[in-house]
Amino acid sequence: MMPIDATNNQHIQLADGYVLLPSTMDNEGTFGCITAMLKQEESIMCHDYFNIVKKDARDAISRRSEMCSLIFRTANYAKLRSETAIVAMNYLDRFLCGNSSSRAKMATNDPRKYQLIAITSLFIAIKVTEPIKVDDAIIIHLSKGLRSAKDIASCEHEILTALRWKLQGPTPFQFIGSILELLPDSVRTVEMAKRIYYYSLRQIKHAMEDYAFIILRRSSIAIASILNSLDEIDEDDFPSSERTQFVQKISQAFDVDIASPLIRAIKKRLLKKSKSLRACRIIPCA
Repeated sequence: MMPIDATNNQHIQLADGYVLLPSTMDNEGTFGCITAMLKQEESIMCHDYFNIVKKDARDAISRRSEMCSLIFRTANYAKLRSETAIVAMNYLDRFLCGNSSSRAKMATNDPRKYQLIAITSLFIAIKVTEPIKVDDAIIIHLSKGLRSAKDIASCEHEILTALRWKLQGPTPFQFIGSILELLPDSVRTVEMAKRIYYYSLRQIKHAMEDYAFIILRRSSIAIASILNSLDEIDEDDFPSSERTQFVQKISQAFDVDIASPLIRAIKKRLLKKSKSLRACRIIPCA
């Protein structure tokens, strides 16, 4: 097993170009970062803009699922990181949350407008999260030429204004990265970090496709995915004593009851959506 060596500035190459840097902070420093992220998370929460509690919104939810698939397919075709697609979905959901849900009604009643919002949300996410510059022409090509540069520019302004330019909220991936910094030293290895990350990644992707998750904190989804991932790791590789220590640190850092009905419900739904975690492809360590 290869330990994570912060003194040599070793980094861990995970998925989709995502890199987990080794932590040089003690638990107090990591806890402080998590606290700051939790506070920032409050400003990017969504509500049930389809109002599924009071009405049958199956058609609307189905159309949202189609837009989610469009964003992930486009991101995959362009070889973008999964995190970029997830950020785009957050922009789309937050945009549709606004204006007393009138935008949600408008978008779901106008498939072309909905597609424009989805593609433009991805365009904005690329600018924010990717290390490359992408111009309008590429996005127009990826949308199969259904929209012009003028359409995208106009929609981009509309979305940015609605979001009040709040584009930097923490993602589930960032929460997972912080949680991995809490791994006990005895199991803090490149291999273990990758296994937990990949199992969690599979769950997070499915969570973003599921409308039921939009009202939940991204931190809660990240915690639940980590806990599910631990269940997939043999005790020989992650002994129960270290596992207990790790879970207790997560509980302390996030000030959350790991055994609460909410966390248990999220875990269950994640597993239902993700099916077999062991089917997740694990990239061998170099």
